[in-house]
Amino acid sequence: MKETAKLSEANGQLQLGISEVGGMENFLRRNEDRFRELVDSLPQIVWETDDKGNITFANRYAFKAFGYTQEDYDKGLNVFQMLIPEDLDRAVKNFQRVLVGEKLGSIEYTARRKDGSTFPVAILANRLTRENKCVGLIGVVIDITERKRMEEALKKAEREKALILDSIAEDVIYQDKDHRIVWTNRTAGTSASLTAEQLVGRYCYEVWQKRSKPCVGCPVTKSLETGQPQEGEMVAPDGRIWLIRGYPVRDEKGNIIGVVEVTLEVTKRKRAEEALRESEEKYRSLVDTSPDPITLTDLDGKILMVNREGLKVLGCEKEEELIGKNGFEFIAPEYRQHALEIMRCLLETGSARNVEYKIVKMDGTVVSIETNMSVIADAYGKPKAILAVSRDITERKLAEEALRESEAKYSAVVENSKDGIIIIQDGKLKFVNTASVELAGYTPEELKGANFLNFVAPDYRELVLERYNDRLEGKKVPPIYEIEIIKKDGAPLPVEINAARINFQGKTADLVFLRDITERKRLEKKLKEYAERLEAMVEERTKELKESEEKLRTILSSSPDAITVTDLNGNVIECNQATLDVHGFSSREEVIGQSAFKYIAEKDREKANRNLMKTLMLGSVSNVEYTLLTRDGREFPAELSASVLRDASGKPIGFVAITKDITERKMMEEALLKSERLATIGEVAMMVGHDLRNPLTGIAGAVYYLKKKLASSMDEKTAEMFELIEKNVQYSNKIVEDLLEYSGEVQLELAEASVKSVVDVALSLVDVPDNIRVSKVVIDDPVVMVDVEKLKRVFVNIVKNSVDAMPEGGELTIETRLAGGNLKIIFADTGRGVPPELLDKIWAPLFTTKARGLGMGLPICKRLVEAHGGSILLESLLGKGTTITITLPIKRKIKDGENYE
Repeated sequence: MKETAKLSEANGQLQLGISEVGGMENFLRRNEDRFRELVDSLPQIVWETDDKGNITFANRYAFKAFGYTQEDYDKGLNVFQMLIPEDLDRAVKNFQRVLVGEKLGSIEYTARRKDGSTFPVAILANRLTRENKCVGLIGVVIDITERKRMEEALKKAEREKALILDSIAEDVIYQDKDHRIVWTNRTAGTSASLTAEQLVGRYCYEVWQKRSKPCVGCPVTKSLETGQPQEGEMVAPDGRIWLIRGYPVRDEKGNIIGVVEVTLEVTKRKRAEEALRESEEKYRSLVDTSPDPITLTDLDGKILMVNREGLKVLGCEKEEELIGKNGFEFIAPEYRQHALEIMRCLLETGSARNVEYKIVKMDGTVVSIETNMSVIADAYGKPKAILAVSRDITERKLAEEALRESEAKYSAVVENSKDGIIIIQDGKLKFVNTASVELAGYTPEELKGANFLNFVAPDYRELVLERYNDRLEGKKVPPIYEIEIIKKDGAPLPVEINAARINFQGKTADLVFLRDITERKRLEKKLKEYAERLEAMVEERTKELKESEEKLRTILSSSPDAITVTDLNGNVIECNQATLDVHGFSSREEVIGQSAFKYIAEKDREKANRNLMKTLMLGSVSNVEYTLLTRDGREFPAELSASVLRDASGKPIGFVAITKDITERKMMEEALLKSERLATIGEVAMMVGHDLRNPLTGIAGAVYYLKKKLASSMDEKTAEMFELIEKNVQYSNKIVEDLLEYSGEVQLELAEASVKSVVDVALSLVDVPDNIRVSKVVIDDPVVMVDVEKLKRVFVNIVKNSVDAMPEGGELTIETRLAGGNLKIIFADTGRGVPPELLDKIWAPLFTTKARGLGMGLPICKRLVEAHGGSILLESLLGKGTTITITLPIKRKIKDGENYE
């Protein structure tokens, strides 16, 4: 830059000198030799031309710069051949302009050397006059290669500076002391939706803050006032947040002449920081509400954070008590080496799962902990902390220990049990205990894996197989019954089976207890003999009777009936296995000590209290019926006999009760009652039919005769009366037919049919009013084996009932669809519905809610559907409507065991 300044100064001096050339011609002539010597010493090119551009003089530097020789000069050189062709037109015009006296100043061209190479020059020219006549030009040619290089470098530096400033994310704005923008980078323009050029001359507070004066507290203003860099945040009217820095700019004397404002929009960062704070608060809230202890430690084990549950587990009230302490201090000494090994593995793998150890709480209590640990890394992936999520497993450990003890006890009980215990799965023996082996006389190897039916006496195999399959399918079968098995030596052995369905190794299996009842059978026989003799010998052989009672107690402990012994308050003190089975308990511990009244239904407890006092007064009660409860709350009917238990002195000390589940008996009684009721209805129907049909036939014949007799003279009212008589005769006859049909055996004439077609026929037989809309939704319509006429009668009856239930109109929807191998036909109306208190009575014969009717319609429908092997269900909401669902099997069994499809 200094060299360029010197050259510029020399050029200026030369230009001044050249301007005075014309006035110094006489001086130059007198000093020509001196002038030429001076010119030849200059580092610039000095030249003269005539008015055609031919060079008449050139100094020594000109020859050096252009590469020409004196010989070339002597032959003749023209100034225009020293320029590139592109500059010739411009040079000729400028040459002419100078000749006529125009002052052009320094003009840049591209000069061409003799060898064809080029370089940039600046030419200063003036008229050359002699005797007041212009004879050519005189001037100076300056090689401006270095200046051009420096200018280009300067421009490049400026471009690079602008490029750098335009590339940074911050807004860079240079302002004067009045906040007027002098220069900005492109980013600043983008943030204001303007170009950088459009911002120049405007005020920063006007552009970004939409204000007419500087903002209060602006860091840029503070920077101008204090002369020190300032920083702060400002919020723009559009809600954007800006981080603003102000840097004062000083001149060479140290005076502040402006300020550089560097701003960065931090809206997203601020929102992210806010979101991060919220996230941290949520995280802390989640951590503190976690049911598991959570701790954060550094790599040396120092505690950085612990949640509330962690404080609770460690026995602390405040987190500050633990922060900074080493977590290894709380690990039980015998687990610390293991913890160090886990820590080394954790730092290598990044995580550790299900690590168990013991810790010592602040109060010295030892608890078992299960921990999952993860390494937390910094932004560069370097481990910086360890997060541990733990769980207090003290109770689980105690439970596991109890389970191990329980399993050991179970194993001891099973292997030392006097009863044989086996597990049957897929028809094979999967487990046998020692008693089973001794019972059958086989070795364990001979039993395991064998078909269990091979060891059942032939007469019992069908029964055992049926009950085995029913039990695995979840059907209710008697758990206890007696059979005979075949021992290895071929001898039959009577046993009592107590079986239950279990899950064994992930599959359904049968758990069977085998009890040798040979002795019991013998004792039962003997007991029977004793019972026959006791009445005669009771007074004479009291002592013997007591001994027999002791034997009887032993026998009763093996009884298949439920036997329960209670104290005088009704609390159970002893029971046999049958008691556990009938109430659904798995162990005596669940029953012993409990009140026996807990297993009597609420409705019978008052009666049980009265009978308890009666038993105490009378000594015994027999065959009293109660509704009892199973463990899961299911009710079942039972028959109970009880007697007073006395000590040796005859003092009452409790009660002995024998209970029998009479569910099957009750079902048989109910079926018998129903059968007897049907038979009664049938007898009544036959008598009524016989006694009623004769007069009905007479009435019908008389009406027919009168209609014929009076046909020509009958008026409209008489005809209406005859029609009413005929309808009532038909209705009376239908009542008799309904009674006979309901009480009689249903005979089906099966044929393949589409249920949809039967529905269509049934609808055609019912007069459906216009205010009732019938919708048929046929999802599935398989072909089934049904009695078409009887099924049609069912559908007609249901549709009529639906129509009667909608006198003001409504909608009847009929839908058919398959469900689990059955076909469902659903009739849903929007009628008045059935009151809840009447829902249990609608299937009873002779019950009706209609003013006219016998109440046989739905009961007959139910009998006809059940005769098809199906079921019928009615659901109703008062005021909402009624839905009747008929379920028919796609496959139905017939007597020979084959299936109809």
